[in-house]
Amino acid sequence: MSTATNNTVSRWALVGHGVFADSFGCLTLREFPCLIGRRTGVTLQISHLTVSGSHAEIRFNDGQMILNDLGSRNGTFINGKRAREHEVLHEGDLIQFGE
Repeated sequence: MSTATNNTVSRWALVGHGVFADSFGCLTLREFPCLIGRRTGVTLQISHLTVSGSHAEIRFNDGQMILNDLGSRNGTFINGKRAREHEVLHEGDLIQFGE
């Protein structure tokens, strides 16, 4: 489904859902690690009060997409369940950052 070369991966994307669908659109993930948070300088900046400055990170490791919550206050969720460290992502997973 995806290929890795020079620390990049093709055909992986985050798609906005719910209230973020119009403003977020679709972001193709090309460089890893992908740092997600509210602060300036992260790979994916989400300006929402429930998103921490450095909220979560997505890595591509040994052919798998790995999500790590970075100790965020309001959590990261995969398909409605709170994510911990080293959660493997699968096609179609719904990821939520904060509340």
